[in-house]
Amino acid sequence: LTACVLGFGATISLAAEAGHGAPWFNGTVEQGLAQAKTEKKPILLYWGAVWCPPCNELKNEVFTRPRFRELMAPLVAVYLDGDSEDAQAWAEKLKVTGYPTVLLLDPNGNELWRLNTSVSIGEFEAALAGALASGGSIHEAVSRALSGKATEDDWRMLAYYSWGDDDGLKLDGRDPLQIRTALAEEAPAKLKREQAMLAAAALEALANA
Repeated sequence: LTACVLGFGATISLAAEAGHGAPWFNGTVEQGLAQAKTEKKPILLYWGAVWCPPCNELKNEVFTRPRFRELMAPLVAVYLDGDSEDAQAWAEKLKVTGYPTVLLLDPNGNELWRLNTSVSIGEFEAALAGALASGGSIHEAVSRALSGKATEDDWRMLAYYSWGDDDGLKLDGRDPLQIRTALAEEAPAKLKREQAMLAAAALEALANA
């Protein structure tokens, strides 16, 4: 599924539905980020809207599952309503271009990884586990992959990453299309799913070039 394009749609707040109550942080985005920094916990920040079909699918497939609450135990989970008053300012700051977007941030608020489509709870868990175990940002995982030093967690993190949001990604003078093509070629054959996903990302980038 593709993400909904950002815009000013319905103004019904989803806070009562997804923004409050465990495992979501009960407070503002700023307060959630501050708590994560104090507790030295990673942050899962979800940007969504009540009127967005892919957001509702992600909610049904992931956020309402008991396993999601367990996965959020070591993190600070923050919900940002795309129709809230300061939503557009946050969109610019976080470089968010559509709903839904899930960001994994380090305790200082630096982006590690992002997802902007609906997935199953199993896919979400695999992606999150890879991103957390990788131990760094997506850019660092790309560097390791291109130098032949990527771990299986790195490859999992790369496979589930939403590349379309990172058109500015450049490493060693290479553009995003070159990087995605190289990753598809370098992905280990034993990681068949990840290899297929990276190949699909490369083809999509080529089609959009």
